[in-house]
Amino acid sequence: MLAVSTVRRSNGIVINKGNRRIFLDPAHTPSSGTAFVSHAHFDHARTPLTEVLASRETAFLAGKRGIKYGSFKEGAPDLKLLDAGHILGSRGLLIDEEIFFTGDFVGRSRAFLKKAIATKCETLIMDTTFGRNEFIFPSIESIVDRVNRLIADFFSRGIPVVLMGYALGKAQIISHYFSHWDPIYATKSVLEMNEAHSVLGVRVGEGFREFDEVMRQGLRDLLGQKLAKVRQKIEDLHTVESSLKTALRRCNRRMKHIGEVPEDSCPVLKEIDAASRNKVK
Repeated sequence: MLAVSTVRRSNGIVINKGNRRIFLDPAHTPSSGTAFVSHAHFDHARTPLTEVLASRETAFLAGKRGIKYGSFKEGAPDLKLLDAGHILGSRGLLIDEEIFFTGDFVGRSRAFLKKAIATKCETLIMDTTFGRNEFIFPSIESIVDRVNRLIADFFSRGIPVVLMGYALGKAQIISHYFSHWDPIYATKSVLEMNEAHSVLGVRVGEGFREFDEVMRQGLRDLLGQKLAKVRQKIEDLHTVESSLKTALRRCNRRMKHIGEVPEDSCPVLKEIDAASRNKVK
């Protein structure tokens, strides 16, 4: 029977069997033994490796995110990978039919992902986020229905909707369920992961526009509009200034007919003339 000798945060979970050593989601390249990576999220795929035990999808997605593996294998003697249902390519690892490391896993099917495969074992190592009994979530169907209703309501009132999720994983699930809405904008990192899924045979989020570029263009357009309005305001003020100066000069001329009035007797006209001479071009 395999014996778990140590659990170290510094380099994942280490399992020893005689002279055999297995590293589960290692933080750095082990000097010897087998390195297993459960999926391509950065808190699990943390370091480049010469050789890795992982799914084809995990190796590909990790590479797209800058974590390169020299080679990968999807199984080995007494080492079996089982679907974990967390993101595309996520796997648990069954060791010698005795120890099972789940990695991050999900117990129900979602979008293009099947639920995690359960298996019998003697020692279970679980990686959980919502492992307590009080975490009870609504069904996927009810969540999707509610979100669609919210989007329809807000869109009907001209209000944009922001759906948030990690660039890898949740963003593709969101893309799958809500890509029928139009227009949809996504960040560059989401679009890159959507494209990576397409390469792996899972098509999500087609026809999305890049939010970053739209945002930049939108800011340019907005600044251009604001600048045009400012220029128009300046032109309007110049027109008002010119009209006012003309009216005041007429007033000054009429005052001369009434009595002896100095040429520069109108204080308002003097103030406008001074301001015109001193204004910054």
